Amino acid sequence: MTDRLLDYAFDQLDAPDRAAAEAELLRDPEAAALLARLRVALRPLEADRATPVSVPPGLVAATLAYVAQETVRHREEFRDSEAARRARPAARREWWLLDRRRLDVAVAAGLGFLAFGLLLGGVGKLRERNAVFACQERLRSLHVALDGYSDTHGGRYPEVGTAAVPRAGDFALELARAGQYDFTQSAGCPADAAPTPYAYTLGYHPTPFAPVTGVRRAGFASESGDFTPLVADLPTAASSPVGGPVSPHARGQNVLFLGGTVRFATVPTVGVRGDDIYRNDAGVVRAGLRSDDATLGRATDTP
Repeated sequence: MTDRLLDYAFDQLDAPDRAAAEAELLRDPEAAALLARLRVALRPLEADRATPVSVPPGLVAATLAYVAQETVRHREEFRDSEAARRARPAARREWWLLDRRRLDVAVAAGLGFLAFGLLLGGVGKLRERNAVFACQERLRSLHVALDGYSDTHGGRYPEVGTAAVPRAGDFALELARAGQYDFTQSAGCPADAAPTPYAYTLGYHPTPFAPVTGVRRAGFASESGDFTPLVADLPTAASSPVGGPVSPHARGQNVLFLGGTVRFATVPTVGVRGDDIYRNDAGVVRAGLRSDDATLGRATDTP
């Protein structure tokens, strides 16, 4: 339950897993109390989220090696002082003490390597969660910009395939031109070393032969609720419809929905009624074949 509580606290669960976790919290007061304490413990991380922190290379290994070395040194100093008060009657005892020292060194080294492995795993998991967190914050700021744009454009979001937004990756430029987005930060996941623009909605065909139209905020919620995806991390390698750049998060992707919700999804089928958000119903990266057929395109994709 501890891992699930961590994922729940970091908002990394899909809707079914989140519902299961909430049901479990209702049944288990101890787990609910643990979650409350966990959130209190995480508050310093929340305060420092905007401040980038870099760990010097080799710091973890050097720290653990120092601990192991000091442990062995203090044990040897203790035995030497003990030996000074006692006569060492025979060479056999000397060999025994030497064997014991070797054994202590081996045990300390083994513990150091074990702690090193556990710490590396914990640090890696924490880094991954922080990367997901940072990416979710960027998506929330994009949602504010998208809503501001729709307020001044008749409820429309930037429409891919138009002169202003010829390709999916140009949506952020359109937001910047409209004064809704600060383009000093990339419109891509900050966890990516060289941020590639997020995947963005390619729109849909209202009827089979009708021209493509963009997603609109006004009136769209009545058709698809708040679960129409607007922006997302690039697909993972496993869910990518074609070759190309993939999500910087190994286990999944963050998705921003029309209603403003941001979720970390481990599968691409999180559109309306389980729709694949990176392919339309024909299995290709093109505009959706109906309003609830979500398709998000990479930077160079068109409807």
